Amino acid sequence: MRQHSGVLRLRRPLLIGIIGGLLLVAGAIAATGARFYESNDFFCLWSGARIVLHGDSPYNRATWAAATGGLHPSHDGTLTVGACTARYAYPLWTAVALLPVGALPLGLAAGVWAALAIAATIVGTAAAWRAFDGPPASAPLLAALVVGSQPFWLLLVGGQITGVLLGLAGLSAAALARRRFRSAGALVGALVLKPQLALFLLPSLSLLFAMPRARRRFVTGVLAVLALFVGVAFARDPGWLGPWLGEVFDRTSGLTPRLATLWGFADDVLGTSAWAVPLIVLCAAGAAMLVRRVALTPALWFALLIPWSLAAAPHAWSYDHLLLVVPWAATLACATQLPGRQRVLILLALAVCASLLPWLLYVVAFARGQETLSVAVPVASLFLIAYAVRAASPFGRAAAAVVH
Repeated sequence: MRQHSGVLRLRRPLLIGIIGGLLLVAGAIAATGARFYESNDFFCLWSGARIVLHGDSPYNRATWAAATGGLHPSHDGTLTVGACTARYAYPLWTAVALLPVGALPLGLAAGVWAALAIAATIVGTAAAWRAFDGPPASAPLLAALVVGSQPFWLLLVGGQITGVLLGLAGLSAAALARRRFRSAGALVGALVLKPQLALFLLPSLSLLFAMPRARRRFVTGVLAVLALFVGVAFARDPGWLGPWLGEVFDRTSGLTPRLATLWGFADDVLGTSAWAVPLIVLCAAGAAMLVRRVALTPALWFALLIPWSLAAAPHAWSYDHLLLVVPWAATLACATQLPGRQRVLILLALAVCASLLPWLLYVVAFARGQETLSVAVPVASLFLIAYAVRAASPFGRAAAAVVH
């Protein structure tokens, strides 16, 4: 027995080393294929951290233009204008968190970032699957849905921060499932690395805890991380908030008719973004009606709130939909508990939500020049997980038995 234990202790570091090496190779290949993301989102993330590292402000227009302006090589080998905005689009704490990446030369940083994004996607997917007690036999199906999804490939091409966010979201779901509420709060709080995606998620999840003690622990974890982020940001630059908010409002107001949100959909299709408010309320009410008699765990509440918060976010693109892996995992786990025909129907609907619909709407977005219709993906995912949770609950099974 001791010999076997020793072999396992030796094999584990070797296995970790092999996986780490493979991820670095995959990251280098992904980065090279995209020409080190010089014209895409990673370059903006790297530039913000690089500027902060050198003691300057990424919200200074002249400094930002000098660092990110001009033409850059794109993935197809041509020169193009970069994806960066007039100023750094993220809060200062995001740039501070990425200082280790900003300290690396761009080519090396791109490879490391791609490897980190792939690793975080794997960790987040696996953690979400464990959080919802997904059976091992169905794990390859979830992996196939993730690898074949449009936001995953956009992550590889553009180097967005969504891989890291999925890692945090999956670990959050796992912590909630294990009733580690303070840790879960800290992980969910860290989603403010891209704050618009957590704008509706954080307060709504905090209010849905049935147990006051669990709520206190969760909120304590959230506030601890927020205090750390805000404290570090203001210690670094006391005047960063105003310029960043100015960039946020300028950018969001100009892009609303193109965004993959209910705000963008309302502006594009209904003529005014004001219609987003009743649409957001209707989506929440519809999903709540489906699960009204179901005893939901905190992890399931979290999975339900993710697609709703993505649809309601003031600023989001279709690549942000990588966070939908968490509700997709919950939906698949619920489907495995159902009898044949019902399971097949949910699996087919899940394949449409995770693969067919996102890719189809992405093609349509290129033709239309805007992604507003892509909000259908989180909305469909919201109602699908609500239906699957209801069907897999004792209430749903009893109702199905009466029908049959």
